[in-house]
Amino acid sequence: MTPIGRLTAHDVDQARAAIRPFLPPTPLIVARSAGRRRVLLKLETAQPTGSFKVRGALFNLLRQPETSAGFVAASAGNSGPT
Repeated sequence: MTPIGRLTAHDVDQARAAIRPFLPPTPLIVARSAGRRRVLLKLETAQPTGSFKVRGALFNLLRQPETSAGFVAASAGNSGPT
């Protein structure tokens, strides 16, 4: 992983490959008022959690070393279960 603020296409490809088996793909929709350019909207609200946040949380968990104790997630509302 690169230093904070230096996200590369390789980083994105690694994350995509890691989480792909666990999350369904979300649809791309063509924006209606895009003018001359084709603008695609990625509907992350179609995720089981209704948000893109599951992607980052899952990738972070997958990068952690395995332990017999498992993991506990806590949140004040941004990434925790509802």
